[in-house]
Amino acid sequence: MLDGREDQAAGLRRLFRCVPPQVVALYAGGRRRADNAALAAHRIAGRAERVLILDEAEGSETLASALGVASGTDLLQLLDGRTTLSAVLQPVPGLVGRVPAAAAALALPLLDDARRACLVEALRILHRHAGFVLVHACGEQAAEPSPFVQAAPRRLVVAEASASGATEAYQTIKALVAEAVRPEQIADNAIGAAKAAVSTGDPATSGEYYYTADHYETFRRIRE
Repeated sequence: MLDGREDQAAGLRRLFRCVPPQVVALYAGGRRRADNAALAAHRIAGRAERVLILDEAEGSETLASALGVASGTDLLQLLDGRTTLSAVLQPVPGLVGRVPAAAAALALPLLDDARRACLVEALRILHRHAGFVLVHACGEQAAEPSPFVQAAPRRLVVAEASASGATEAYQTIKALVAEAVRPEQIADNAIGAAKAAVSTGDPATSGEYYYTADHYETFRRIRE
């Protein structure tokens, strides 16, 4: 069993703090929080940055609709061969694209070393195409950040110019400060959701996928 954030996110921390690209955890608040987050991404891209979004938000909190794409295939599905890296990356005009990563963020603490290495290698390939990586997270979960958010060296809180935007921004910042001084906690329901995400679906073994018989021993076979 892993014993806390240092073990859970060691590989991610090394990757996320190797510049370039810059990696920032992004929180947005207000009535149009998804639109605000998408706008922030495009504004960063407008400064000649190639922006990749790792979207770990779930349900209506994702940036899929705001970016004009479908909900997409989660990064976690690379690990059992259900998809390819090129299928996971959703092209978005003006950006490198969006990668759905909610299940991957939940499952990371439960993965063995080899599978975790596969996930980190897939992220390393994605990072090659970006100058700026935004890890989009939900402000309501700021007090219990995922390993992706925990590994990011910086935080960006986008506040909408409204009463709800200011209130949510304050609550997010307060939660981030509180989390910084206490150990990471993983809720039981998050662990259950991660187990379900890992166990469901039919694995594929076609040559079009990244799965091979010795996949976990040779994770560098992951291709674009």
